[in-house]
Amino acid sequence: MTAYTRKTVPGQTYLYIEETTDADPDSMAREMQRAFTDITAFMQEKGIKPSGLALSLYPSFEMAPMTFRSGFFVTEADAALASDPVKSGTTPKGEVVTMTHTGPYTALAATYKTLMEALQHDGLTFVSPTWEVYLNTPDETAPEDLKTEIFVTIAT
Repeated sequence: MTAYTRKTVPGQTYLYIEETTDADPDSMAREMQRAFTDITAFMQEKGIKPSGLALSLYPSFEMAPMTFRSGFFVTEADAALASDPVKSGTTPKGEVVTMTHTGPYTALAATYKTLMEALQHDGLTFVSPTWEVYLNTPDETAPEDLKTEIFVTIAT
């Protein structure tokens, strides 16, 4: 069966821009790129340095349309500087499973499907939100070598 890791995580503060789009990979890529460009510009303007990696969080499992929040982990002090359209949030603390996807972002859906099937097989109930942490970037890494850590919240 699929290898995943179950663990307890702390909540982590992040700044983000929320977007809603079609679930097709091209639309998502376009909107995520725009969100990351905008959040990066905001952070540069405010002198905010990320305290961690980039992430995208999906607040629900709705696919049509799909809503996501793309941004960066930051300190709580920097999160207080959020102003519309930039918002601050905290990832859930508690039980999650994680799995690392290697390959292009367009193949993430297949990894999610495999992970969800494994969780169902093992009798675990997953709940929203889910989120992805990008361990490297397409600016520096070939698509087939991109690494994305997927986090899925587990019902307890």
